[in-house]
Amino acid sequence: MATREELQVIRDSMATKEELQVIRDIMATKEELQGIRDIMATREELQGIKDIMATREELQGIRDSMATKYDIIRLENKMDTNHKALYDGYKLTYEKVCSLEKRWTRSTKSGKT
Repeated sequence: MATREELQVIRDSMATKEELQVIRDIMATKEELQGIRDIMATREELQGIKDIMATREELQGIRDSMATKYDIIRLENKMDTNHKALYDGYKLTYEKVCSLEKRWTRSTKSGKT
């Protein structure tokens, strides 16, 4: 049989009811752990995600090859200038054709064909 001193040492090393309750309060239950497992991705799922995602270097390469806002604005301005020149050329040609048509019509009416 144990002596009183040995029993006291055993009692001192054991947790109290309050200490056990604190431990129970902070520990997750089996159901809570299962819930966590259910929402977490597996290593295989994470590897699948890594396999399809682009790396930072790949993204930087894409960014480097893309046009900037300023490139687009510059091209739009250049197109605007080119389209104005094209329209002006069309307008001048159309006016000249109309002028020649009028002259031809007058000349054919007057019998100078």
